[in-house]
Amino acid sequence: MGGLGWKSRSKVTFILGIIVALSCPITQSARILVVPVDGSHWINMKILMEELNLRGHSITVLCHSANWYIKERPDLYQTVIVQAQENIEATSRKEVMETFVLKSLDRLQNSHTLWGNIMLHNLMVTFMYNLNIFYQNYNMAIFENKTLLNQLKNAEFDLILTDPVQTRISSRFSSELMCG
Repeated sequence: MGGLGWKSRSKVTFILGIIVALSCPITQSARILVVPVDGSHWINMKILMEELNLRGHSITVLCHSANWYIKERPDLYQTVIVQAQENIEATSRKEVMETFVLKSLDRLQNSHTLWGNIMLHNLMVTFMYNLNIFYQNYNMAIFENKTLLNQLKNAEFDLILTDPVQTRISSRFSSELMCG
């Protein structure tokens, strides 16, 4: 019988501990810096940000001045716009993307010729090269702007949320902003 009393007291203590823990309004909102990639990646990131906002987190979005989909939404997040040199005009980027998608679909639907595959591969390599230059200019505009870096550092973000495409920028942000 002595063992039964010990188990009962443990259960009561455990249940009281849970009641006390759940009745205390412990909420912790984080300051989150979001560095998204424009395009279809932004759609998924925006859904995640909407959920984080509902949970009380403060969100700041760092984006390029020449983006397609990322719009200022003061109800959801603060926006920090980075002015960076573009290697391709915005309309040209859109045309390149549309051409790339149309030719890719054409290759999938029609016969695959060696020359068609070579041309598609060339278009893809050119697109990726230009995209890489675009993000290189964007990253340089961020990390060469000491005022912007100080502003971001002083904001004391708890978390940096980046797209997997931005692996270079996420590791550099971690060392520059989080570690000091």
